[in-house]
Amino acid sequence: HDEGGVTGWAHNSAGRQRPFLAPVTVTALAPAHELPPLNGTTITTYQGQGRAVNRHGQVVGRLQNNSLQYRAFRYTPGGYVSGGGSVSQDLNTLTLDNGYNPAYLGWLLTEAVSINDGEVMMGTGTYNGNSASWILYRKLTE
Repeated sequence: HDEGGVTGWAHNSAGRQRPFLAPVTVTALAPAHELPPLNGTTITTYQGQGRAVNRHGQVVGRLQNNSLQYRAFRYTPGGYVSGGGSVSQDLNTLTLDNGYNPAYLGWLLTEAVSINDGEVMMGTGTYNGNSASWILYRKLTE
């Protein structure tokens, strides 16, 4: 994205495929551009890919969890958890307008492939065990 930077994946020094976010002014990737793991992931062998970035620098894609299963994620620059550190959010844990999360409703979101400047996200996964595509809209408040 012209304002948000560029995303994708690259192998780090340990040989793990990791998503990155590099500002448009960067001429070479550095370890600081590697995105953090999914919130709660403690293993170091996880892998992932960045698929899209918007003008806010939010990245979506897929990351492995502690079971090495791919999950759709959204990274927001400056999004921190208590105790410090930025996080990549597993979209399966996102609280929807009805108070539930996608997993509770029978969805398994395995990859996010697009995010626009209004934070509308699209991706793939399964619904009740069948392959499906999904769209998550951000509720606008007045």
